[in-house]
Amino acid sequence: MLEAALSYAAKGWAVFPCKDKRPMVRNGFYAGTTDEAQIRAWWKEWPDAQIAVRTGSGFWVFDVDAPDGIASLVELEKANGALPRTREQRTGGGGRHLFFKMPSEHIIRNSASQVAPGIDVRGEGGYAIVPPSSHESGKNYEWANDEPIADAPLWLVQAAMSKKAPKEGLCATVSMAEVQEGLCGLVSMVEKAQEGTRNDTLNKAAFRAGSLIANGDMEREEAEQALYDVAVAAGLPPEEVEKTIASGLRAGHAAAATAMTTSGSLRVVTHRELAAMDVPKPVLLLDPILSERGLTMLFAARGIGKTWVALCIAVALACGRMALGRWSAPEPRKVLYVDGEMSLNMLKERLSALYPDGNPELVPDGNLRIVSPELQGGPMPNLATREGQLALAPHIEGVDLVIVDNLATLAINGSENDADAWRPVQAWLLELRRMGKAVLLVHHAGKSGGQRGSSAKEDILDVVINLKRPDDYKADEGARFVVDFTKARGIYGDDAKAFEAALVAGEQGATWAISFPDDGDEAVQKVIALHEAGKSFREIETETGVSKSRAERICKKR
Repeated sequence: MLEAALSYAAKGWAVFPCKDKRPMVRNGFYAGTTDEAQIRAWWKEWPDAQIAVRTGSGFWVFDVDAPDGIASLVELEKANGALPRTREQRTGGGGRHLFFKMPSEHIIRNSASQVAPGIDVRGEGGYAIVPPSSHESGKNYEWANDEPIADAPLWLVQAAMSKKAPKEGLCATVSMAEVQEGLCGLVSMVEKAQEGTRNDTLNKAAFRAGSLIANGDMEREEAEQALYDVAVAAGLPPEEVEKTIASGLRAGHAAAATAMTTSGSLRVVTHRELAAMDVPKPVLLLDPILSERGLTMLFAARGIGKTWVALCIAVALACGRMALGRWSAPEPRKVLYVDGEMSLNMLKERLSALYPDGNPELVPDGNLRIVSPELQGGPMPNLATREGQLALAPHIEGVDLVIVDNLATLAINGSENDADAWRPVQAWLLELRRMGKAVLLVHHAGKSGGQRGSSAKEDILDVVINLKRPDDYKADEGARFVVDFTKARGIYGDDAKAFEAALVAGEQGATWAISFPDDGDEAVQKVIALHEAGKSFREIETETGVSKSRAERICKKR
């Protein structure tokens, strides 16, 4: 193997060792070299390693897999003419590798089944295994001839260069800078990451790699190996590295694949097929307001306490405890809290008040993760854009609930009253639902008392909760409000009943005092009786002292 590797290097072909088509050296194909001393050192350490040659520098490879690619090539040659004789090898799997000169005026990059089904291209940023390397089938790669490498016909060059237009979605937001920077840039990201941020940076790099792989701009094997090598060299445990890379690649690839879904892939079933399906019931995360794939909105006027409630939900779900003394989390879950406006100091103080017994150690490590504006080197991602959604995407992998606090600062897209401006966010929420994620949106109330902006925001939501000041609220009472459901899919009876909550400070952290002020209240009973007797709400207010708005709410609930 060593002599063969040296012979390729003598031709000017950059070589490097592989095992099962995966690079065995740090930086993958970027490490390919013609240096004799380096090549001897590699094959002294791994004498049976496969020989890989780096493509894109001087030549590219037309990779025809069996059997689909063979059939595709027949059709291509019928339509365009036979390919010229050129250097060719046979793979152990029955495929063909045809070597062609790289055009001086063009750059041909990697692609998978872009030219035709079963036909891949190995160009700039790629590599190919060459003889006498062994194939996974047990056979060896073999040269079919010793022809000089020929120029590809124009039609083939054009087909190899043609890139499918990116679909509207995550894959479209992968910048050309990232594509050109490629694997070296991702490796550099991990290499330069500061201690304490390396695993998170590795996850981001793997997510980007997954998106590029799905779009045909990167090879999975090189990405896995290069990221693994640099992460382990940086001091991360190998098992943790493997899991993080696998998770990031899977999330990035899935996100890009979801974005590239076309209308041709719609699945339609009959009512009988649906009746026969075993469709699992949604698992409750926070009973009864949040379930897997559930979309919930919490809104209130400024200063009422919506962030207190959102943080309370985050801590309760992360711990598997009660929230507001009414909603229970059956088990601990992972939460990502995306804050768009609070100072880091205020966020820390509020969380400290809400930890069980005031102790952050009682929250399982990693179950509550926080994105804060003050921790970023630039602006927060705008979740009304695909770029902003992509920035957040690697951190959503493995999370059960995403809390967005709040829409006004984190999803900016023109007028809030414009239903069209909401559609990019709605599409993202539906995407998260398909991924099995639950989302809690925190939003402001408008002048009318409803959620601010277009009512289109509520169309896809399962639950909408409004926090309101009690009629007898006093400014020194802090977070005290009525919790009222304005939309409650699947929530019935007492669970859907409005209640009052007040945050009470204590030595071991804050607790919630819950009450149902309408129950057993003589004034309430009198309001109901007068309403049933045909009195107007203005008359009821005059006679009982209960405000017109409260009287309306009391009677509406009955």
